[in-house]
Amino acid sequence: MKKNNSLKIGSKIVEQGEVYRVYKITRSRVDKKVQRIIHYRHFFKRTKDDSLNFSIPECSIESPDIRCPVSRGEIGEVFEILQKWAAEGIEIDIDQAKNDLCENDILKTARVLKGCFKEKVEKGQAFTSSKKTLFDTAINRVVEEVALVSNISLDEARKRITSTLEDSSV
Repeated sequence: MKKNNSLKIGSKIVEQGEVYRVYKITRSRVDKKVQRIIHYRHFFKRTKDDSLNFSIPECSIESPDIRCPVSRGEIGEVFEILQKWAAEGIEIDIDQAKNDLCENDILKTARVLKGCFKEKVEKGQAFTSSKKTLFDTAINRVVEEVALVSNISLDEARKRITSTLEDSSV
């Protein structure tokens, strides 16, 4: 994450693949020290949860769970991962994929997404509901960050990602 005091109102942060915007910074006593408290909310409008606001002491942002958005170059790497079609017969390990999603790393999330999509194409009707849930979680996490960094809507980002996946399977 950024160095102390570099977050400001309007800064974007990513937590578990969701993009948030800092809307207020206050100072408060935490553990007998005065610390900056970062207040943030969802960057993209949602049909529900629009009123949710979050806050965290700035010193706690150092955890890997909250990070700055990736660069345009890293979004390019995401699309490179989505374009490659790996060898046949590799099945997704659900536990490992869930662990990868928890790491808040867009490249690992893209690999999970690609693996789920590949298996979905190969297995068709045999694609389990737990893997569908994993696929949906992965694509939603990639969509928000692609939309932010590429300065496009969530729908456009989803179409671009889906089309890249579909083109790679041909």
